[in-house]
Amino acid sequence: MKKAKTYGLTHIAIAVKDLDRTLAFYQKVFDVEVMYHQNNFLQVTTPGANDIIVFEREKANYGKTGGIALSVFD
Repeated sequence: MKKAKTYGLTHIAIAVKDLDRTLAFYQKVFDVEVMYHQNNFLQVTTPGANDIIVFEREKANYGKTGGIALSVFD
């Protein structure tokens, strides 16, 4: 499977239910590299880009509106 390349995510935080399952998916599709991995927190980057994706394990917010927090830096 050819890896997807992103252009300009910069920094995004996403509430998820399962960090390990999320990591496996994003490694397969986007070839992400782990920067930090803790019990309730995972931070990855995409190779060849300046993307930072943060996944936070949150029981209350995953899959709901507000489950994505977007930060844009100039």
